[in-house]
Amino acid sequence: MQLRTSIALNYASQLYVTLLAVALVPVLERRMGAEAYGLVAFFSMLFAAFYVLDLGLTPMVQREFARMRAQVLSPLDFRRIWRAFAMVFAGLATAGALAVVLLADALVQRWLNVLELPRETASHAVALMGLAVALRWWSGFHRGAVSGGEHMVWLPVFNALMATLRFPGALLCMHLWGYDVTTFFVFQLGVALLEWAWLAAKAHTLLPQVEERLGWSLAPLRPMWRLGLAGAVAAASGALLMQVDRALLSGRLPLGDFGHFSMAVLVATMVMVLSAPISTVLMPRLARLHAEGHDEDFVQIYRMGSRLASALAMGGALTLAFCAKPLLTAWTGEADWAMQYWPVLAFYALGYGFWAMGGFVYYLQYAHGELKWHAWGNAITLVVWSLMVWWLSEWGGVLAVGMGWAVLTGAYLLLWAWVVHARYMPRVHWAWLWRDVLAMNWPVLLGMLLFSLLGWEPQSRRETFAYVWLVGGVLMALNMAWWAWTERRHWGRWLQRAK
Repeated sequence: MQLRTSIALNYASQLYVTLLAVALVPVLERRMGAEAYGLVAFFSMLFAAFYVLDLGLTPMVQREFARMRAQVLSPLDFRRIWRAFAMVFAGLATAGALAVVLLADALVQRWLNVLELPRETASHAVALMGLAVALRWWSGFHRGAVSGGEHMVWLPVFNALMATLRFPGALLCMHLWGYDVTTFFVFQLGVALLEWAWLAAKAHTLLPQVEERLGWSLAPLRPMWRLGLAGAVAAASGALLMQVDRALLSGRLPLGDFGHFSMAVLVATMVMVLSAPISTVLMPRLARLHAEGHDEDFVQIYRMGSRLASALAMGGALTLAFCAKPLLTAWTGEADWAMQYWPVLAFYALGYGFWAMGGFVYYLQYAHGELKWHAWGNAITLVVWSLMVWWLSEWGGVLAVGMGWAVLTGAYLLLWAWVVHARYMPRVHWAWLWRDVLAMNWPVLLGMLLFSLLGWEPQSRRETFAYVWLVGGVLMALNMAWWAWTERRHWGRWLQRAK
């Protein structure tokens, strides 16, 4: 399948999943109550934090599958590596689930600021979410095989189906049996079990058939210990980096306020959704090109992906920042709430835009099979960010935390990406940063200036919805039109050189 078709399908699926979740959040918050939704927000944070257990294993599964398809790795060696990975994932998922279940009471009593819900109900909900999160994380192992095999039609459709069950299905279930947290998390556990079983069955149909005995041993993973160790540090620190602010604030803010903060950050994460389908398609493709020695195609695909991600993710970040206040007002219908949290959404959106582009240096290292620099970068950023959140939350509250996130991720894109590019693609960083990242977004900046000069102020909620759709659509359309024209020019030059 062509690269652009794969990216388009993944975008359609990711946008559907994200818009579905975002659209139903206010409904859940109203029906369940602010404090009960705070537990749902904690569930989302716990799921993301659970990827500390991943230890970089899922990308390694994708990479080994891509290497097997490029005939660098024999089917027998891959099957033995696959079985060793399966043993590790099963053990970690079981350990993680047991840890959350056993610590559920302690988390409710000593960490979460539960004010209205019965503590027994909250503890039961935390135990259920631990089981559901472990199964969903384990599903990532099988999802990595499907992605590494570049089955980019089946996977987006499956993800969309699971999202439909997870969100509208949960609302239907609670409509029938009651809008309480126990019903919600029992249903989420059932969906997680279905997802795990279905993905496991699909992944096993993609495995190459071998006649030799595979055995039950971790020895096949030993040659990858250097990559695995760096990947483990990078994955753990990366997962913590994305969640340390919410983890710290979940213990400092009342559960209801934490739920409101999480809602604003949830909207900001749509920026990452705009870049995620590119990484899903790009990472196995870059790994295969590097394994096959196609260096010129490697650089071309890397920079093409950067330009597309910048037009979408950075353009989306700027658009969200510009429309933050009317978007939250239209989304929640609460003007006071929107007035308090729209700067948080704006700064987090910008930060996620910077982080999405900084992620490209990870794809570069992943393809080369060397994650040492990525591990160092994540670890250093994690330490700095943890200290910033601790201090900024005391000094200026959630607004200061949002500003700190934007500053930190901007510095990462500017400086750490330069360090990594100097190691793997010398003399490329500043041209990449200017031509492939920043220069792709001048149309959206110009559109923001023009809309600011017009000074439109919608009055009703319906007018605010229309304003957000109009302004957001125009800004993104300008950026994508500029990307399409630029891309055609780049491909024309590249084809001329190829001739």
